[in-house]
Amino acid sequence: MRYKVPRSQPASFRGSARYLAGLTKGVTPDRVEWVFGHNLQTVDPETAAAIMGAVAAQSTRCQNPAYHFVLAFDPKDAKARRVNPEIMQEIARETIEKMGLQEYQALVYAHRDTDHPHIHFLVNRVHPQTGRAYSRHNDFARLEGLCRDIALERGLNVPREKSRMREMDQAEDFEIANPPRDGDYWRAKREERPPDRPFKKEYIEILRGNLHADFRDASSWKDLSERLGGWGLQLAPKGQGLVLTDGQHYAKLSSMGKTVRLKELEERFGERFKEHAAREAEQRLREHEEKHGPPPLPHDMPPDERKRAILLHEARKLKYDDQRDRVLALDDADLEFRYWSGIERTYRQSKKDAFQWERRHGSLTERTDNATGTARKREEGFLEGLAKTFRNPDEARATWDRLEEKHGADIAMEAIQANPALLGTFRGRQIIGVKDSDRKEAERSFRTLAGKRKLYLSARKRLELIRGQLEDARRMMRIARRDFEMLQKSAGTPEQVRKIVSDKIKARTRALERVTGDTIARSILADERKEQLHLAWRRHKERKRDRDRRRERSLGRSL
Repeated sequence: MRYKVPRSQPASFRGSARYLAGLTKGVTPDRVEWVFGHNLQTVDPETAAAIMGAVAAQSTRCQNPAYHFVLAFDPKDAKARRVNPEIMQEIARETIEKMGLQEYQALVYAHRDTDHPHIHFLVNRVHPQTGRAYSRHNDFARLEGLCRDIALERGLNVPREKSRMREMDQAEDFEIANPPRDGDYWRAKREERPPDRPFKKEYIEILRGNLHADFRDASSWKDLSERLGGWGLQLAPKGQGLVLTDGQHYAKLSSMGKTVRLKELEERFGERFKEHAAREAEQRLREHEEKHGPPPLPHDMPPDERKRAILLHEARKLKYDDQRDRVLALDDADLEFRYWSGIERTYRQSKKDAFQWERRHGSLTERTDNATGTARKREEGFLEGLAKTFRNPDEARATWDRLEEKHGADIAMEAIQANPALLGTFRGRQIIGVKDSDRKEAERSFRTLAGKRKLYLSARKRLELIRGQLEDARRMMRIARRDFEMLQKSAGTPEQVRKIVSDKIKARTRALERVTGDTIARSILADERKEQLHLAWRRHKERKRDRDRRRERSLGRSL
């Protein structure tokens, strides 16, 4: 996702509106995917431009009232269906709000004449009430920050910085040379953690072959999780689906085969994955507290004795750890780290889902209010037309409704236009071919009545559609909130989980310090597991060398 503010701003609202609507030479209206007017009663380019021009004329100081900028999306996002007309309209309304343009007039067009979807904003900088002009000061920085924030929240691609390009060039490992998606990268940077990187296609092919039998034969989520754990992998939510992850890299669940889908697995196992994850997290939290928490001691034990008992407990645990096989200890520590990293990932995704559905619910609520107002105005216009046309407008409307219900809107419209008497008697009189003023007005009104009816039906249909979307968003928002609350209740607060993950990282680091590449190679673990542990050990050594070098450079500069 990126922005553009054309160097040459529009000289007039009319010319720019006609161009954006595809009504000028060299372009066609087919380029327009959708359009909406903000603080305007129409989207007709001529009428809207005239209204905006009249408002702009209130200001004698603003010499360039027309402001035009563009938001464009990566074609890869459109191909992956992360961008569609509905999402683009939400982003457009969010942009108007975040740019501080809520009270200003704007025409917003989406074009589909290029491989990258894009939105044009034609804004009237003159405030319709105060007459003061909107300041464009620092608009490049504001749009840049806006694009990045929206991309972070929605997982969209953004232009890559030079520092990130250098980072991508340094990727060497077979599995992770494929760079992370932009949305994942910036979200991870904001949360101060390594980004989730997709496995390379070659490695996904290997995984698909290795895991085919496990997905086919698994009888429950628990059974499948145990099978995947043997390969050092686990399931984790991402977006609206699941991914396979080793704690640092991921592959979409759908890449494991046509029959491997979240919906199909939930139907086969008879349980939603998030419910299984919450139950497993609760059980693992109890096990963690029993294993790593202080020993159960009497409440009336003196403080000195309690302290000595806890220290003795810790010493025995360390002695036990030292006596175990070091590679097996690393294996346990690594699996624990991966598991709790997955829980933390689930937290992040659940929180993100709840936030996105709440935002969508709010956006649809606003759109419902706007659509309700539009439908009411168009209904009033239609009823006004009936009142000007027929002596009994209530009977005329009831008859029109019955004809539509019985024959459909198009057939009813044709029949009424061919024979207006179906709806009743026109207002006014006609005596020996002479019409009075009421009859002339009724006939003029009837000529525009069909158009008013179409506008009213279109507004009502759009209102029903948005209400349906709002109800779906309300239902999904409740589900997302319930899932997040269920996870909190099962696994503790996000702070508790982060503390456990921090402890697991430290335990894994200690275990990595106590092994070598040769001891891992000579262990009794499966070859795939040896490769994973050897990769973790090698990265640990590289990070340690990098830290030592930075420390030496820092000491050299201080001297």
